[in-house]
Amino acid sequence: MISIFEMLGIYGLEQDKEDAILSSLLTGDPVLLIGRQGTAKTALIEAIGSAFHEASKRRFNNVLKAKGNVESMMTEEEKEIFSFHIYDASKINFEDLIGFPNPEEMKKGKMSFIKSPMTAWGKKLIGFDEFNRQEPARQNNIFELIRSRRLQGMDTGTIWIMNAMNPYGMAGTEELDEALVDRHQWFIYVSNFVEMSDVNQERIVKHIGGSDAIGLREWANLHSKYEVNDGRKPNEPYLINETLANTGEIIQKMMVEASKKYQQLSTEVGDPYSWFISRYWKSVTTEMQGKPWKVELSGRRAGMLLRALLAFRAIDLTKCDMDSSRTCRNLQDMFKSVIKMTIPIGIANAGNGIDSNALNSLMTNVDIYSSFFKAGKDGKKARTALDAVYELLTTNELSRKVELLMSDEADEVAKNTIWSTILNSLKNDLKSPEDLRNAITLGIVAHIMTVKPNAVPLTMQASIAKHSSKILKLNELCENISITGQFVMRINDITKIVESYDNIFTRLQCKLLFEIACKENKDVDLTNDMFNNICDSIKLKCSQLSRLLDEKKIDSMKVKSITPASTSAISV
Repeated sequence: MISIFEMLGIYGLEQDKEDAILSSLLTGDPVLLIGRQGTAKTALIEAIGSAFHEASKRRFNNVLKAKGNVESMMTEEEKEIFSFHIYDASKINFEDLIGFPNPEEMKKGKMSFIKSPMTAWGKKLIGFDEFNRQEPARQNNIFELIRSRRLQGMDTGTIWIMNAMNPYGMAGTEELDEALVDRHQWFIYVSNFVEMSDVNQERIVKHIGGSDAIGLREWANLHSKYEVNDGRKPNEPYLINETLANTGEIIQKMMVEASKKYQQLSTEVGDPYSWFISRYWKSVTTEMQGKPWKVELSGRRAGMLLRALLAFRAIDLTKCDMDSSRTCRNLQDMFKSVIKMTIPIGIANAGNGIDSNALNSLMTNVDIYSSFFKAGKDGKKARTALDAVYELLTTNELSRKVELLMSDEADEVAKNTIWSTILNSLKNDLKSPEDLRNAITLGIVAHIMTVKPNAVPLTMQASIAKHSSKILKLNELCENISITGQFVMRINDITKIVESYDNIFTRLQCKLLFEIACKENKDVDLTNDMFNNICDSIKLKCSQLSRLLDEKKIDSMKVKSITPASTSAISV
């Protein structure tokens, strides 16, 4: 299928971005076009508005003809012609949008405004050009309109909002209110001329836009591609720009079919998609914690993201139905595209586009959840896959993380990524009990690899073996673990718990956990209840570690008993 916007004379817009704009038309959520001057941002908005305008004139003509060219027989709805307006946000005043109060209506106690061709009342589509050249004080003039399609609390009848701006930092640009930015669903970066293909560059060079070659149009009676003529006599048809009307009808037909698919998708996969957004964003937030490029996600943004995913998919499926030669895009790649175009980074203030670190985090976390996309429409399977990967990403307990990594729930992409994160975070020395505990866990993994090689990705096995080699002399390490402080009075109970584990790995971890407890509670009066709670917590962690072990494959090893001591070779 030819690009919809190429039919309107807009070239160089990638399919992902075209589908995003069409998705915004489907749901009615605002879109913000970002690009340098001369990238046809405003022309795109004008082209869409003009196409809908001409298509509505054609419908008017058809109804008028069916009723014997008697306009009085038409309903007000049948007479309605699609109207739109593009404002210069840098110059606009509130009165330009709302008009002036109607004194006659005000005498009757009614709030009403005098409408003009420029006011927002009745405009189905509104665009704001130079969106970030408006002074901060002027931004309030349009906030309510973008937020609720209202002015002074009254419905304007506006459905679609399409805005355009230069990247922040260009001369004359202003910082935008973050709440104003957050009202937009899509953030589309329009390519510069030099970034386009040779074919599109040639098309653009040859194209004459609506404000180009005005003198030639006068002398040679040429017509702009977007030129419309709304003049007519009563009971006579409108003159139609057939090119625009044809494209407008194609888009409208697409929207009708896509809306059906949207509702179907909402029923079939709405819950799994919602669950994905929740789990995905929590894991992204965990990874970004404390980073200067941390990205926040509001509840409003989460809802927009869900609608964007459903709409984008609906548009893609509709295009495939309309063009049998088109192949529907991979679901995982689709999610990446949508997330990239719906998360606002570097738009409201300093920065030029999406921060590379933030973008890498956003995209990597989609890949980690690749098992979700393989589940298809099986909501239960998809949710199980999500939960498994989510726990992998968010649990702080390495033994539990390893247990999940060695299960069948997570796929290879997630396993490789998370194993790499684990290994990169490990320290070369074993000065703290926690570091030693982690090394013990990897020691277990190394043992398991000898009897079940497929349990660990091949690319990770050498690194795991390297780290686990640090604890080969476990008996020696055991001699350096001591119980101190108030826990000495509980030595018999501690010894009984430790020696209840036959495997050296679990036994050693148990000793380490008690040593950590000594440090954490050295200034606390150790009551019976507190000690029992500590023991229960340690037993739980040891049971997690024990689940990793195949007792039949890993030989039991003798360890020396714990003895009270006032000092320890390992600093606590």
